[in-house]
Amino acid sequence: MAYTFKKDLVPSSKYSLKCPYSMTPEYITVHNTSNSASALNEISYMKNNNNATSYHVCIDEQYVIQAIPFNRNAWHAGDGANGTGNRKSIGIEIARSTSADTTLFQRAEENAAKYIATLLKQYGWTTAKVKRHKDWSGKNCPHKTMEKGWERFIKMIQKELDILNGKTTTPTTKKPTTTTTTTKPVPFKVGSYKANVKTTDVLNIRSKRNPSSTKIGSIPKGAIIKVDYIMYQDNSVAKKGSLWGSVYTQYGDGFICMDYVTSTTATPTTTKTTTSTNKKVNYKVKVTVDSLNIRKGAGTGYATNGSVKKGQVFTIIEEKDGWGKLKSGAGWINLSYTKKL
Repeated sequence: MAYTFKKDLVPSSKYSLKCPYSMTPEYITVHNTSNSASALNEISYMKNNNNATSYHVCIDEQYVIQAIPFNRNAWHAGDGANGTGNRKSIGIEIARSTSADTTLFQRAEENAAKYIATLLKQYGWTTAKVKRHKDWSGKNCPHKTMEKGWERFIKMIQKELDILNGKTTTPTTKKPTTTTTTTKPVPFKVGSYKANVKTTDVLNIRSKRNPSSTKIGSIPKGAIIKVDYIMYQDNSVAKKGSLWGSVYTQYGDGFICMDYVTSTTATPTTTKTTTSTNKKVNYKVKVTVDSLNIRKGAGTGYATNGSVKKGQVFTIIEEKDGWGKLKSGAGWINLSYTKKL
């Protein structure tokens, strides 16, 4: 879907407040607005208030709107009057990051990837020039884009840049001499799934079928996990936002967004062990993941008996197949997600 580009520039009378310095850009800095307003409303508010905070471009599902010329700086990066982010980078705000309709932000991100790619081509830059607000000041921004996966977004930009540079793959005209069978990903739909999927990026586990719910833990990219039941956002059976699947994993139990997994016939990732016998031990470990399930036995096939949090320290009194038994008697934890002290 193509966006509509508009210029709605800050009046020169406000240059001393919003963009006082001349600039030769060296970077692009990505932000999320952290609200549900449209790009038109965001630009209007920024232009007409008397705060110094400013940025060059705002993007939503329909518009790309430029408010400050790229030869002027803007106060968007939070790294001070002489910071590289504020003085040498083009500030781009992606709107709709807290919208209840998650498709609006998805489309805004797609438009942002396309537009940023055009800037990279214009300046002869690579995606290494694309920075997060967080890179300059440590602020958790662009919060939604990072939550969904920063590398995912960079790949979106690179894909658009490749298209602009004519690097799309040319299909071969040679016909195969033998018939080959390919396994197509199984389309996800509402209902019982009870099959394995593979994560395509680092994926957060949420307490509810909603991207704004509490984060339980994170699943690494490439992990194989089992999904039990699929529904739309907020447990809806009618189309609403994205599909979400329920999971019970060593990374935590909860719900994952199905946008970031693909179907697979591979078996779930398990801890490789050298022995299946119990070994009496006595040492302490520290949990290294956000949330780690306690199991009633040494393996994911056993029922959970609570969970422990990152940074907590426990005494292990017995080992079996890569699992450790807690001295408290609460159960077993996967030692792959702990550090021995």
